[in-house]
Amino acid sequence: MGLGAKAIEAALVVAFLAEVVGCVLVAGRAPGSPLPPNTAAVALVFTCLSLYNVIVLIKRCGQALSRPRLETLYPGEPGRRHNYCMKFGDQSWQLVVHASLAALAYYILRVEDGGTAWLDDPYSMWLPEAKGGVEAVYAAPSKPSVQLLYLLQAASWIVTAASHVWLEERHKVRRGGSSSSSSSSSSSSSSSSSSSSSSSSSSSSSGSSSSRSNS
Repeated sequence: MGLGAKAIEAALVVAFLAEVVGCVLVAGRAPGSPLPPNTAAVALVFTCLSLYNVIVLIKRCGQALSRPRLETLYPGEPGRRHNYCMKFGDQSWQLVVHASLAALAYYILRVEDGGTAWLDDPYSMWLPEAKGGVEAVYAAPSKPSVQLLYLLQAASWIVTAASHVWLEERHKVRRGGSSSSSSSSSSSSSSSSSSSSSSSSSSSSSGSSSSRSNS
């Protein structure tokens, strides 16, 4: 990685950390928030820590589910099985978070309190509270389920981004090193086997030539 790429990566990491700090500081300060600022900040941090443990559990479950199938597909390739097992575990979390948040959003839009009317009636999007200005809009009651959805989304993508920056890249480097070492060992073993075969063929040819000279 060049110096320019490292500088860009460092700048993006700093921007990400600033965004996370901003989310924690701003949480609960918007008008109409059901939680006070300090409570909302603590809830966001606690949700991030809890989701990290959930991510680890889901990845391990995905790896455990994929391991028997990979042993069937690649019986003689342990390095390849390990890499694919780790990749499947990493992607299983993405599947779970997208499916879970989509299910919660569907429940809010279609099931809770009979669903939202503006999906079928676009004219109902215009809030009657808008006539009273921004303060009246923010003062309107909000669903706790919507606040829960926002909290889970913010925590999910904060933890996912942190995992990609500080955990997944290290795993990729380790996988690359292990795969390169395994390929080098396999190439060395193949070269040693080829050299042994060539030596055996040369010894056989020398033996045949000596027998001809004796005859």
